[in-house]
Amino acid sequence: MQTFKSALRILWAHKVYMLVYLIGFGALMLSLGISSIVAAGNDTGAISANASDSATSDQTEVASKLPKAKIAVIDRDSGNLAEGLRDYLSHSATIVKLDDTPQRLQDAIARNDVDLIVVISKGYSQRFETAATSTGDDASASRSMPVADITVSYVSSQGSLAKIDVDGYFSQLRSVLASGLRTKLSDAVTYTVHQAGKQGLSPSVHVLKNAQEAGKSLASSFGTTIKLSIYPIFMAMTVCVSLLIGVFNAPETSRRLFASSARSYVLNAQELMGAVSVGLICWVLYYSAALLALAPFNSGFSAISLASLGLVALSQLVYTLISMAFGFMIGQLKASTTIANAVATSLGLMLMFTSGTAFDPSVMPAPMVSLGKLLPGWWMSVSIDDALGTTSFQTPDPSLLGWLQSLGLVALFGLAFISIGLAAGKYRHAHPEFGMSNRITQLTELG
Repeated sequence: MQTFKSALRILWAHKVYMLVYLIGFGALMLSLGISSIVAAGNDTGAISANASDSATSDQTEVASKLPKAKIAVIDRDSGNLAEGLRDYLSHSATIVKLDDTPQRLQDAIARNDVDLIVVISKGYSQRFETAATSTGDDASASRSMPVADITVSYVSSQGSLAKIDVDGYFSQLRSVLASGLRTKLSDAVTYTVHQAGKQGLSPSVHVLKNAQEAGKSLASSFGTTIKLSIYPIFMAMTVCVSLLIGVFNAPETSRRLFASSARSYVLNAQELMGAVSVGLICWVLYYSAALLALAPFNSGFSAISLASLGLVALSQLVYTLISMAFGFMIGQLKASTTIANAVATSLGLMLMFTSGTAFDPSVMPAPMVSLGKLLPGWWMSVSIDDALGTTSFQTPDPSLLGWLQSLGLVALFGLAFISIGLAAGKYRHAHPEFGMSNRITQLTELG
């Protein structure tokens, strides 16, 4: 076991790589994933609390407040249509007063002082009332309706949403006048504003959720956190293991190893065991950090079962092992530290972006999806979705069998990497022109 102990000492001497690649990048990915866990967990907690207060329904209404748009209404008409518009929008927006000068209106849009400006031009009220009360079919009446001058800020999404409310005001006002419910424009404005107040317009989104749906949201966030480890784990394990193998392949070390009576595959296995020990520690640390973030929202395994957590842990463990196997292969191919860093960084990013973690697979180009299916990162993500029972583009029907199949494909990648690495090591040992055996022979003869 001397080779195994030496491997541990070498890795400890180069621990800066582990700190930079795994701790640094791993902490960054964890922070992104944990923030989504906390957001989903707070939503789940709110649903559980509300559900406990309601015994008649298994659904809970969750309201998400949206920011209020800043709207300016410029009245160049003598009617009360503009004032009614202000009252109508006051339930869902913040009304801003602006001076009616071209320079001020342009500055307000350019500086993003307002999200939307509505200008009621002179005579607009009369034209609107005439068009709304005119006889004819709906299509011709709609074409004859005058259009208000509306300007939306080009950097504001709230302005685009607020325009819907503005159009709704004019549409409801036209319906009231056309139906004869109110014959005068002033009465129709008062009625429309009153109805809007009764409806309680507010910039919020109301969604009906139950505890099961909230649990799936939490499971999806936890799965995303684990998937984000694809990049840091692959990069750290590839660099560290290839560096370890590179040290063993150095001329001074190679002379001792080639002179040993032990078989080459035994020495390679001990080298790999040293890397595996460090990899297991890194896997435990990352997974434990994700579990600690999940624990406050998963008391009694109410949202994610213990079995699912165990399957996810196995998926990440297998991926960690195949990352080390890839580093073992790179080291056995005698790649330099610079090349190992370049390969680990570029291929790690490729695994991340083609695995469906960084982008939803449904919006990824078909060639990108095809490439992802040829890499282990995609199947690692699929196995996590299967383990957690989350439905996605990759796993429309999650199942235990699907998890096993996906994880088996990931393991096959690792087996291929190890096989290539062992073959490369044996080839170098059997062919002196590719190793140091010729130099050892020359030194022996000279001695």
